[in-house]
Amino acid sequence: NCGRSDVKFSPNKRVKSGLASWCRPCTSAAQKNAKLKRSPAENSRIFFADHLRKHKLSVQEFAMMWLRSDGKCDNPGCRRSLDLDNRIWAVDHDRSCCPDDDHCKRCTRGLLCPNCNTALGLLGESEECARGLMRYLLMCRSTSTHK
Repeated sequence: NCGRSDVKFSPNKRVKSGLASWCRPCTSAAQKNAKLKRSPAENSRIFFADHLRKHKLSVQEFAMMWLRSDGKCDNPGCRRSLDLDNRIWAVDHDRSCCPDDDHCKRCTRGLLCPNCNTALGLLGESEECARGLMRYLLMCRSTSTHK
């Protein structure tokens, strides 16, 4: 126990109290310190393993997704190259399937670049909103004075 009582402790189902033994700021500082001590390759390996665990994917399932996407963003309008070593990839999943952020294999859709994954999240995964933005862009292009 870090001894602080003025801050929140994260939940931990593995201990009797139900709370982590370190407060959130101490945990964050320890994780940052550990990350700085590791090599970039080790940090990438840990990032990869954490994402597979988070999305409940095996290495083989991820490899199949990677091969299916040809190492590029699954958004047909983007197709940016994904990069495992530099963490330029994100597993896309349908948030309506797991609203509590408890990922399952059913909700995994594909691999996206970070920009497309962020955009999809900011749109609230709304097809209507995405179509509206497309119409907006087309409308602006047709009325633009900067041709």
